[in-house]
Amino acid sequence: MKRLRLKKVVAVLLALTMLFTVVGCGGGSSSPQPSNQGGSDQNVSEPTGYSRTEPLKLSFAKLGNDGEFDNQRPAAHYLMDLVTEYSNGMIQFDFYPNGQLGSETDMLDQVISGDLDMAMLSDGSIATVAPEVSMSMLPFLFNSSEEFYAIASLESGSEYQKALVQAMDNYGLFKYVAPMNGLFRALANRKHPVDSIDDLKDITIRIQPGSIYNDSYAALGLSTANIAFSELYTSLQQGAVDGEDLSFPFYYSYNFYEVEPYITELRMLYQTVNLIVSNECWNNKFTEEDRQIFMKAAEEAQRLGFQDQYKMDEEVISLVEQKGVSVIRYDDIKPEDREAFRKAVQSVWEKHSKTNETVWNALQKCLDEYRSKNK
Repeated sequence: MKRLRLKKVVAVLLALTMLFTVVGCGGGSSSPQPSNQGGSDQNVSEPTGYSRTEPLKLSFAKLGNDGEFDNQRPAAHYLMDLVTEYSNGMIQFDFYPNGQLGSETDMLDQVISGDLDMAMLSDGSIATVAPEVSMSMLPFLFNSSEEFYAIASLESGSEYQKALVQAMDNYGLFKYVAPMNGLFRALANRKHPVDSIDDLKDITIRIQPGSIYNDSYAALGLSTANIAFSELYTSLQQGAVDGEDLSFPFYYSYNFYEVEPYITELRMLYQTVNLIVSNECWNNKFTEEDRQIFMKAAEEAQRLGFQDQYKMDEEVISLVEQKGVSVIRYDDIKPEDREAFRKAVQSVWEKHSKTNETVWNALQKCLDEYRSKNK
């Protein structure tokens, strides 16, 4: 490390700048930048030496197929690689992507029981036992992924980030780490283009578990169905359902364009995929040093995963268009129709913003402050 006095002065000034940026509700940076700097209370001091002598093998699962355009893939692999690196190879993983251990509900149950060490699961699935995680999914809450990252990342250490972790940990079911990925969901269907509420009248869609999903699409007047993800492609082929709510990367990765030639970038629901660790792993398998390096790796993996996600989103939409799919971008929807969508789901806000007043107030405060700084 260089010891030149000038560089030390610059480093101190930079550190002070970062301090005032992350205190409270997060700063003005709209996108994650690689750094080893931690801002969250979850991140304790980095250990000066790593003393584990017995290897530790951890089971880790997710739903995504781990292909090139699986939006869950980047953060998952960054996490595993960094934990292995920071532990000098003493912590490694048995990895189960592509729903090898069952549905997200199955994986959630396995984490709670301690049979699975950790998983990356959608907010909708986790919300069935800890609803605070899905408050960020309120329809049309966020304008961009950058907004979400600025107030919810480990790096931000924001009031909202801390309030959410505390609320999740209070359930005592697992250790909640962080959202490792986030993106807007789209509406795909096999019948016709959708760019207004009127276009939804004859469509039945599959939605994933979570009351905000149910309530949002019910408010739009849609008929919904609960179908296991593993059965969805066949159900669309057979006409059991007409469409689904999903992300562009999942739409492309699982070849849904073959059975659903219409997709709309509605930008209504912002979904996160969250890292949770079993209590058995966090409290009994991990030492304090393990927890320190794990949180350091999680913060870096989160930052890098979101960066990759920004690039992936537009690339995937372009690939979908090349498949001949009718893609309606959000900006292509008429302003009056966008406003009609927003008005239709106001009841969802009134219901779900009351889930946890502390978390909701912190979320609103941090989002308002971010927007005021980035007009």
